Amino acid sequence: MENAFRRRAKGPRPRTLLSCRHDYQHSFGKRQGMELHREIGAASNRIRAYDTGSVTVNETVYREPLVIMPEELISPWAAPALNEITADDFAALVERDREIVLLGTGRHQQLPDTRLIAAMARQGVGLEIMDTAAACRTYNVLMAEDRRVAAALLMIEG
Repeated sequence: MENAFRRRAKGPRPRTLLSCRHDYQHSFGKRQGMELHREIGAASNRIRAYDTGSVTVNETVYREPLVIMPEELISPWAAPALNEITADDFAALVERDREIVLLGTGRHQQLPDTRLIAAMARQGVGLEIMDTAAACRTYNVLMAEDRRVAAALLMIEG
């Protein structure tokens, strides 16, 4: 049970910070409290929401497939059907030196052609395949850690 409470000491600390403001007095019976505020790094493209047929980046709603990176957004992304996506569809991301690419496959996780996965691995780019909702959440976490991430998102179907 001791290991469950150990903190991971390896690797860099994330750039997402929680700042705290204490509002208390040291006397007995007085009010004590703390406010937490999430501070995000300098990256500008953050996914604010996702829903059936849309993804909101910052304050803009997108209704077509897109590729989002912390410093750039490609919309619309001319993505073919999932089973037709090839390494050529990800060439622009490889050129931009992404260490990891998240592929959001819609409402459910679906695996693309295994040749795509192998081609990305040969180019030294990690390809993580998940449903679009999970890809949106994962993108925000990795972006906040200042990772070189891109998320290629297919819309969640109705």
